[in-house]
Amino acid sequence: MLKIIQNVAQWAVVPFIYFGSLKAALGIGLFTSPSLESLLLFWLPGVVAVATVGLNYGRAITQFDASSVKASDIQPDPIAKNFDLLRLGYSDRAAYLMSELAYFAYLTPNDFYKLNIEEGITKILENKDHLTADKIRSYLGKYEDSDAFKEILNHLKAVSIEYKEFRQVDSAEYYVLTGVSNRKKFVVFSFRGTDKNVKDWLLNANAKPKGGDAGNVHQGFYDSFQNILQQHLIDDIQHYVNGETKPAIVFLTGHSQGGVFAQMAAQQISDDVRKVCYTFGAPRFADYLYFRFYKTPVYRVVNSADIVPRLPTNLLIQLLTGVLIVIKRALTSSSRNQQPTLDKAIQFLEKMSLYRHWGDLRYLTDMKSGNTKQVEVYVAPVFLDRLRWFLNSIKINPRSTISSHSMKIYRNKLKEIAKYRNR
Repeated sequence: MLKIIQNVAQWAVVPFIYFGSLKAALGIGLFTSPSLESLLLFWLPGVVAVATVGLNYGRAITQFDASSVKASDIQPDPIAKNFDLLRLGYSDRAAYLMSELAYFAYLTPNDFYKLNIEEGITKILENKDHLTADKIRSYLGKYEDSDAFKEILNHLKAVSIEYKEFRQVDSAEYYVLTGVSNRKKFVVFSFRGTDKNVKDWLLNANAKPKGGDAGNVHQGFYDSFQNILQQHLIDDIQHYVNGETKPAIVFLTGHSQGGVFAQMAAQQISDDVRKVCYTFGAPRFADYLYFRFYKTPVYRVVNSADIVPRLPTNLLIQLLTGVLIVIKRALTSSSRNQQPTLDKAIQFLEKMSLYRHWGDLRYLTDMKSGNTKQVEVYVAPVFLDRLRWFLNSIKINPRSTISSHSMKIYRNKLKEIAKYRNR
């Protein structure tokens, strides 16, 4: 029974995401004189749809489990080597390589460091009378000494990628890597996406717009990014980008939340530097004014029915705003009976509806029975095509809105595309 209710709720979201607010569909009269019939037939399903999208979003942004990533998974295909760095246009091989590094960002060096702690503590206890700082370090071992981490680094070196730094501040993490393609050097900043922890939940939930002369931006993302910017990122940009050995180009990449940070980081690098940003399944996080002076090419890769890039869903926010307006007018019988709480909620939702996507869309089609060789990449397909494909995905698997957010699926699809389009 629970599964049936869940599937019904899943389907309830479809018409309200893509067919606009009920204000536009049913006319102003519904808002001036709401009836019991309209509330039951239209607004109640609308509330269910809003709640369902919220639930799906929460599940999608936290579905990625870093423990499921194995060292053997981080093994880029040789197709990622020797692509044209001087071309700022979209590159299949660059997109695939960035997807590998965005996937790699979910693994922290600390994951491998823990492999040596127990053995190190035993050695320290056995030699506690003759300890020095150097001996303690050697007993605990560095995470680079981990066989698993070594294996990953060797896989990256096979495609001319070298690990340089790992930075972690609260819930934000990123890697700095360097690479060589056709004898030209490049730098990569790869930001981790949302993981399964409370801080990430709070970060994504803090969606209140931070307004100002520079535009509105997602408060949680902005605050978290400012932390890593002040503590590490400015110094890393100065060293790896503006240092003596300047790269031919800088790549910025990330999945989900990491894609937001990658776009923010691009603004911290001078426009005199060649730079390009690849994001995977990144949500909306700012309004058009925020991107007013944004010059970095952004390639926004979206996988079929992935729900996260469609959020916050402006049309659904308009629907919820309409629901609150109806409730407010139903409760407000006279000018004396005001609803300040509802007014604040309506104002908040109006600000939330300002969030917009930025960048060139690259849409990954569905694959049948897990066959990645059937995948295509389309450039900014029209709305009606995306609607049709989205509905087909849900028809086949109602949970595809969540499963399509997996970075592993993004990576596997982009690998196949890079192979057959670069023979």
